[in-house]
Amino acid sequence: MPQAEQNNLTSHWVLPADGIRQITPPSYVKRLQSHFLSHDLFVMAMGYYPKAKGHSMQRLQSDTYLMMYCFAGSGSLQFAGKEHAVGPGDIVLLPPGQSHAYAANEKNPWSIYWAHFDGQLVDQLLGFSKIQPGVNHVGVNAHLLTSFEKLFYSRRQNLKLSGYIYA
Repeated sequence: MPQAEQNNLTSHWVLPADGIRQITPPSYVKRLQSHFLSHDLFVMAMGYYPKAKGHSMQRLQSDTYLMMYCFAGSGSLQFAGKEHAVGPGDIVLLPPGQSHAYAANEKNPWSIYWAHFDGQLVDQLLGFSKIQPGVNHVGVNAHLLTSFEKLFYSRRQNLKLSGYIYA
């Protein structure tokens, strides 16, 4: 993965001690793209930003899908020519190839889990899930919070490929 593309996967927001930001090594991305267990869907970067005061990002175009799950606080999203409020229980889905900007609210900053992902069957899997591009309200859900926590399993696998396949 070219350095410019890798830098586009995440903001340069200063990560607090209890936050998480993990970028899948470029050599693993290549392997995940061709591995029979992961080529349909794989994570390229993921993180957890608690009370993310000052967090913002603007992209003219992204090469990957981005999903953010806000479970506390609030923020805003500019996408498809509109501004959207983002609050607890909202999933933001941003497809590749479209410009967008988002920011945490200054007075009540969001806490979010996020993941950049791609794969051969992402469009079909998203169609099955009924999550649409933009803001989707699903509610604060313990199962969803646990699912994001499971994504971080790969962090605890000493950067082994098997952990990324599991994610």
